Amino acid sequence: AFGVFFNIIILLLLILMSWASQRLMDTTLAWGSRFVIAFGLGTILDPILIVTVNCIIKNWTYGDAFKLYNKFMYSEGVGVLGAIATVFIDIVLVLVASAVLYTYILRIHMNGLMYDVYTRLHGEEKVFFVPHDLELSIKELHYIVDKAERWRGPNGQRRRAVVYEFRMFDEYDEDFVEVNVQIIIFTLRKNADPEPHRRFLRVHDGTITELFDRGAIGSHEYQRFARFSHAVEAEDDDEEA
Repeated sequence: AFGVFFNIIILLLLILMSWASQRLMDTTLAWGSRFVIAFGLGTILDPILIVTVNCIIKNWTYGDAFKLYNKFMYSEGVGVLGAIATVFIDIVLVLVASAVLYTYILRIHMNGLMYDVYTRLHGEEKVFFVPHDLELSIKELHYIVDKAERWRGPNGQRRRAVVYEFRMFDEYDEDFVEVNVQIIIFTLRKNADPEPHRRFLRVHDGTITELFDRGAIGSHEYQRFARFSHAVEAEDDDEEA
């Protein structure tokens, strides 16, 4: 029993080292993770292996599996209590070792790979961040706009970014206001109308995505905003006409 107990202590130390490695170096070596899990399995199977080895070599007197039995037999004349105590202690130690190894496998093994799988299977939808196919960051949008502003064509063309803000209201809810922003980069040519070069849309939740014609976005929501923006532009053109 003491051997299994000390094995559990060593297992805890190995897990602590693996956890510290992830915190300090952001990773744990693959062979180190495999060694810890192999040692943990050996710790769980240790009582069974001890009994098996003692029975194979017929060490009924000094074997670790039979020490309590012999102790009670010598002092009380009944060895059954020693056998029951041995089985109980071994079961408790196996359960403790199994709990420790389970926690390690779930949260630390292979840099938390199993915990990632567990979170994906049992987590709520709102805790996940799944970007859209054509989503980009605000930093990337700033880079694109800045690059477009500095662009010069071979025939004097230039590009400028124009920002449109659309506010959507609900006729049944006076407090409902949904603000969406469209950024359009136009190519400016001499003696010609501005030509849209690229379109970007920032919806009310902060998501930024690029818009293409003919529904290339693949999202009904973004296609709806694209149609909405085209309709507003058409109305503006009619009013100017």
